[in-house]
Amino acid sequence: MSLTIEIAETHRPANGRKLARVKTRTGEEFGIWPDKLSTLRVGQRYEVDVEESEFKGRTYRKITNAKPANGHSQASPATSTSGGDAERRFIGDMLAAGVRSGAIPFNAADLHTAIAMLRALWRDVAAR
Repeated sequence: MSLTIEIAETHRPANGRKLARVKTRTGEEFGIWPDKLSTLRVGQRYEVDVEESEFKGRTYRKITNAKPANGHSQASPATSTSGGDAERRFIGDMLAAGVRSGAIPFNAADLHTAIAMLRALWRDVAAR
């Protein structure tokens, strides 16, 4: 089945789990392989192919393919026209890179600290 979704949240696999999770703006949840999760950005719309399976009476949906909605590639932070959007993209990209590399542990306290530091860095650089 094919759907168009807007990403609201992404979550790395929980301990002992193989699939990461994606939550949409409408509250739907999908599983996704971790290597494909890194290609999705919060706030962006995607055309996704979804595979459904049933386990112990529950239906699970997994994203098997995703491409930007309308076939357009995503703008880089440098080409963004909105200052708030550029800040959000900068923080999101830097945070994702830090988590992927292991430099930022994936827990609430460290993520909050990293976000605060990145926002302060953005404000400092923007003020110059």
